[in-house]
Amino acid sequence: MIDSSKIDAGFIQTGNSCVLASYGIALNYFTSIPVAASFEDYCRHFGLPFATWEQAEQQYAEHFHKEWNKRKCKGYEVILDLHNNSNAPAFVAAREQFNSIFYENVAPENEDVEHVLRTQEAILNITFTAGIHWHSLSVFADGVLLKKDTMKAGLEPFGALTDLGNLQDGLLHIKK
Repeated sequence: MIDSSKIDAGFIQTGNSCVLASYGIALNYFTSIPVAASFEDYCRHFGLPFATWEQAEQQYAEHFHKEWNKRKCKGYEVILDLHNNSNAPAFVAAREQFNSIFYENVAPENEDVEHVLRTQEAILNITFTAGIHWHSLSVFADGVLLKKDTMKAGLEPFGALTDLGNLQDGLLHIKK
């Protein structure tokens, strides 16, 4: 289980950046590196210019959607590649502290994933659809299941992964 008091519940994304922002929540929890560093190191990895983390977030948002389309893969596959292979400092620190497992579709595995969340120090970044909209957030257990939506401040309890909507791809991060 996660100590929810150590989750950066106040972080709010400023652009269309929920996939990497959700990874940044796990990065921050396991390493104490600020969520914003995930955007900066994404830009460093891809050679994208920025002066502030907000600029890095905007650069990421524009680049990322092209990147996963170019690779013909899911968004969290791009993030997993960075987690496993990037030499940018935040990603190096992250892989020293936690392993990440990619799920192309969390739905068939949701009971097993929930079990891991409830029994291990783990955070799930998950994409889901609600109607025609796609969104990604972080979920974890601290007695109950909680979600951190980087579009707003705070943490919210919920009952089960299926309550989020139509589950899609995800990254499960487990402390080493």
